[in-house]
This record gives sequence, structure tokens and C-alpha cells, in this order.
Amino acid sequence: MLRFLTLENQKETDSLSIYLQDGSLNFWPSTVPEELIDELFPENLFVANTYDAYTFTVKKIEVEVLNIKIIVYYLPFNTEKFIHK
Repeated sequence: MLRFLTLENQKETDSLSIYLQDGSLNFWPSTVPEELIDELFPENLFVANTYDAYTFTVKKIEVEVLNIKIIVYYLPFNTEKFIHK
């Protein structure tokens, strides 16, 4: 995606959502609904912000994964009484 967006014919001031919502660019797997992409991406994120948005997202994911690992580590070994059926 970054390689595509850094081509000379892409303007840094273009809204990134224009490209993210373009199904012909195949940025998303078919399992991601197009409506969800249209709904979730802000219009004020620009092509110039692509790398920063990527690194921000990766860091947020890493923090969430770490939090999950911490929670799992501190769960009591006998968790059956906590599982609601």
C-alpha cells in the first residue's frame, strides 16, 4: 500500500480514504465488507499520513496483544468457575 501511495501521481494532500475505499486496488481481503471500510476510515487522514497511521496502528495492536498476554498470565489456573455456560 505504501509503495502504491508514494508513486508520483498520488497527491500527498489527497484523502487516504479515497484509495482505501477503492475496491479495484485490492488493499483489503474479500472478507472485509466494503461498507465497513467506508464507515471506519476518517476523511481527514491524508496520503502524507500513511506511514504514521500504519505505525500508530501497529503500536496499538502490540499494546493490546501485550495486555491480553498479561491477563492470560495472571488468570488463575482453575478458571472453569469463571466461565459462564
